[in-house]
Amino acid sequence: MHAHDPDEVRQRLTHLGYSDIELQRIWFELPRLVDVLGLVTRRERVIVARQLQTMLNAGLPALQCVSIIKGQWGNRGVRRELEAVEAALAQGRPTVEALKLARKLFARAPELDDVNVVSGLDRFARRLETDRRR
Repeated sequence: MHAHDPDEVRQRLTHLGYSDIELQRIWFELPRLVDVLGLVTRRERVIVARQLQTMLNAGLPALQCVSIIKGQWGNRGVRRELEAVEAALAQGRPTVEALKLARKLFARAPELDDVNVVSGLDRFARRLETDRRR
């Protein structure tokens, strides 16, 4: 609950029926909060798409690409999304189908429906970059 002072918080909680209230102030730095919540920024989405595009274009297997990229990220949200993709690829699912499981990374990515995943990733990253400039 956000309030300007402890008395305001006590008043609100008492009004809601709570008693014996002990308050503790909690501060979150934005980067830590983003990580705790598992959020993924547009910039991170572009970077992952570009990394994946480059590695696939170089001829690396999709499972290996995702595994390498996953190991480079400190953001829990990005790692969780890539873990889901990695698991799907390990089960033998098609690359596009596996990527679509990473909703926070590839949400609203009709470009991935393209026959060529590499060009689809390129178009997806370009669109995100262009949308940011507007």
